[in-house]
Amino acid sequence: MTEREQEVLTEIQKILTVSLEATETVTPADRLADNEVLDSLGLITLAIGLENRFKPKFVRRYGSAFEDQVAAIAGYAQDTRAGTFPSEDESYLANDQLTEALGLYGSSRS
Repeated sequence: MTEREQEVLTEIQKILTVSLEATETVTPADRLADNEVLDSLGLITLAIGLENRFKPKFVRRYGSAFEDQVAAIAGYAQDTRAGTFPSEDESYLANDQLTEALGLYGSSRS
């Protein structure tokens, strides 16, 4: 297991521990006063709706980032499959002299 995988598993364990131990009267903020620790638990991720598989009792949702990302990726996939993205305005094209010199795009030079 890589160091990064271990870090991720440790963070998941913290989230689950706090979620399972939380009651109506005790919140993670009561247990952990350090904002860095709270942020590392993913509370921001939960609050903006980036994670939608579960919602601990102590989290209030302020957004739907997960749904926004799914819609954005679906739109991107649709546009690329239809050939409408990227358009000429959204592309950087090499001039003909450079294209020929490098033998790009089926130019006569190989």
